[in-house]
Amino acid sequence: MSEIRDLGRDDLDLFLEVRSVSFPPWELDEQTYREIMAKRLPYSRAMFVNARIACVITVYPMTMYLAGTEVPMGGLAGVASAPQYRRRGHIRNLLLAGLKELHEDGVGWCLEYPFDPRFYSRLGWQSVPSSVDLELPIDYLYSGQPPAAEPLELSRFAEMAPIYEAWAKGHNFCLTRREDPREAWKRLVSEWWLEAPTFLYRFEDAYLLFALSRDEGRTLLTVEDYAYRAPRGRSDLLAFIGSMQGQVDAVRLSLPADDPLALDHRTRHSRSRWPMQARIVDLSAALGPLASDREESFTLRLHDASCPWNEGTFSVRTGPDGTAIEAKAGAPDVELRVETLPLLLTGLMPPRAALQHGAATGSVEALDAIAALGGRRAPFMARADAF
Repeated sequence: MSEIRDLGRDDLDLFLEVRSVSFPPWELDEQTYREIMAKRLPYSRAMFVNARIACVITVYPMTMYLAGTEVPMGGLAGVASAPQYRRRGHIRNLLLAGLKELHEDGVGWCLEYPFDPRFYSRLGWQSVPSSVDLELPIDYLYSGQPPAAEPLELSRFAEMAPIYEAWAKGHNFCLTRREDPREAWKRLVSEWWLEAPTFLYRFEDAYLLFALSRDEGRTLLTVEDYAYRAPRGRSDLLAFIGSMQGQVDAVRLSLPADDPLALDHRTRHSRSRWPMQARIVDLSAALGPLASDREESFTLRLHDASCPWNEGTFSVRTGPDGTAIEAKAGAPDVELRVETLPLLLTGLMPPRAALQHGAATGSVEALDAIAALGGRRAPFMARADAF
């Protein structure tokens, strides 16, 4: 006998049992670990087989920025399966049930960091680079006298929210960090999260949260979090980090793919990181809030084998007040799979490339109208926000 249901406090021991055989243990005392995991229960659901958890997922209700607009998103995390129930389709069924619930709640997007991108791509998720992770010799950033900087107690980290908001709006998929069930501003400076001495500095238009550690005889500066709201803020951040020359050997940091530093050094100094994957759960909910500075009308044929409510032909009208989408019969102007939409909206696949690669067919003008809805912003999610 099997059933899918949400988890409650009484399910904590069964929840921890499945996680213990799915993920490496955390270096925490048992009580702290139980308290952290208990906070996940309200956002978790499981497939039960004979009263035991066969598999479980967690979907955090979050908000993110897309083209500068705040939109709801489901953050998929903690996908785990008990060994004796694997390879039987339970995870797939649980994920499809989760997508249906997000659709019914009017949520247009679901993001996740997969154990294997191929598994999720079969269900409509598309890999998108969330950042370029670099490890650079500190000499690369040295530029002389450092800028004025104010050291702050870690307890004041949440005061950086206005700077972060200005920064986050300039990128697609940045979390808003508001109404966040994981309480990012507290979690990122909590004792159980930090693994090395960590410091917070504020500049006129930026902030920097960094940790110092040792690795194979080297001193590393790891940028845990940062944001800036003006070009001067970026310059101050890099100059401050560079001023650590003589004390630090190398710096690790995550950047958007369009940052000049990433463009200069990604081919030689990039570090591996699990890819982020994005999925449009509901076409209308995903594109509806997005505005365009030009009015366009076209017909879209969308293919989505896992979410039948997305499968079909739709009329799409874009404009300054948002995007209107309605089911429509007839021949489409453009045809594509649901996986192609995140690539177009983030600029990772230009319209003509989508046609050349066979990811879409039809009108390049219609594809360009879709791409414009993404606001020509690169995707980025801070390393510390990965779930």
